[in-house]
Amino acid sequence: MTQQLPLTPEQQKLNDAWEEHLRTEFSAHSADDAIATMVPNPLVNQVPVMIGGDGKEELHHNQEVSTRTSVPRAER
Repeated sequence: MTQQLPLTPEQQKLNDAWEEHLRTEFSAHSADDAIATMVPNPLVNQVPVMIGGDGKEELHHNQEVSTRTSVPRAER
């Protein structure tokens, strides 16, 4: 098994931000908190499933739908 080198401070900061984003999106299921971890004008384009959004308003809807434990029938 290979030994992993310690992260630089910049790498650790990026890793911490990513971990917080994953926690808010997949554990807390909070669209507001997940979007708060993103840059000021985020752009997400998930090509294989054709979902995403340009900017916080579009992404908020996408995050709300994708983080629900059950999606309402009208949005399936």
